[in-house]
Amino acid sequence: LRFYSEDELMTICRSLARPPLITSVRVNTAKISRDELMAELTRELRSLSKDDDTKHEWNGNETPYGVVEGHPSIPDCVLIRPQNKSAMEVTPSGRELLVDRRCAEAVLRGAHIYIPG
Repeated sequence: LRFYSEDELMTICRSLARPPLITSVRVNTAKISRDELMAELTRELRSLSKDDDTKHEWNGNETPYGVVEGHPSIPDCVLIRPQNKSAMEVTPSGRELLVDRRCAEAVLRGAHIYIPG
């Protein structure tokens, strides 16, 4: 509370509890072209969809997780933009668990947390 008011801190905390809206993927153009990676990502993301989504007719590079597209100004970058921004909201529920920054970033991207044993 030394540098920010309580309202400012709450705004920051709410912002940090939301995953980034856009996922960016760097393309190793020595191994694959950007268009090939976009097609492969689109296929993979569609295959991860739930059973009720398999009947859905996808257009172009649409997936259940967003649209796969090339970055407009960086030729070796692919973007995944979610179509439904409200689905990106993270709401706390149940018990709390403390994790490190890398784990938290992975969770915001949709990963699960596993404990040994």
